[in-house]
Amino acid sequence: MAQVKNPQFGIALRQNRNAFSKSYSAYFPEAVKRKTISTRGLCDHMQEHQTIYSRDVITGVVTKAVSCMIHLLAEGNPIKLDGLGTFTPQIESKKGGISSQQLIEGKWNPQEFVAGVHVRFLPEGQSDEKITSRKFKEKCAFSTEGVLEPVKLSPEGVTPEKWGFKTVPLDVWISQHSGGGDGGEG
Repeated sequence: MAQVKNPQFGIALRQNRNAFSKSYSAYFPEAVKRKTISTRGLCDHMQEHQTIYSRDVITGVVTKAVSCMIHLLAEGNPIKLDGLGTFTPQIESKKGGISSQQLIEGKWNPQEFVAGVHVRFLPEGQSDEKITSRKFKEKCAFSTEGVLEPVKLSPEGVTPEKWGFKTVPLDVWISQHSGGGDGGEG
């Protein structure tokens, strides 16, 4: 896997189509959806950064770290990775909860009243490597990949209609919308 010399954070522009919004019809940037990097992909990337460790060693360490993190989170322990952030387990309770009378009667059973456990992530914001909002933006190199245009995905007459988006390159979109264009490729 060749390393990209000037990696870019892809941005697409989407039009606000909410007629009740003050910014109706304005365009807003959003991150282009990319393929998720797998553990192997992360380990390959780490190995490419002039490390003395082979991909196999890195994969072993990362795999063990994930396994240990899951174990610790399952015990209710928050885990802070310095420079990245904190993973915190949180309880989702069943609707309605449990009454004081049920508690008095000994009817409390965590397996019954805990609906789920969610792991929340809070990015690091205190170090020189801040990865939150405006500070993290300084680390990114943006490239505009285009304008998102709505595309009807469902066949004619099918309800409910399903819609998606296609990315129109910015120069093509400008040509199509610049007044002199007739919708051609320009």
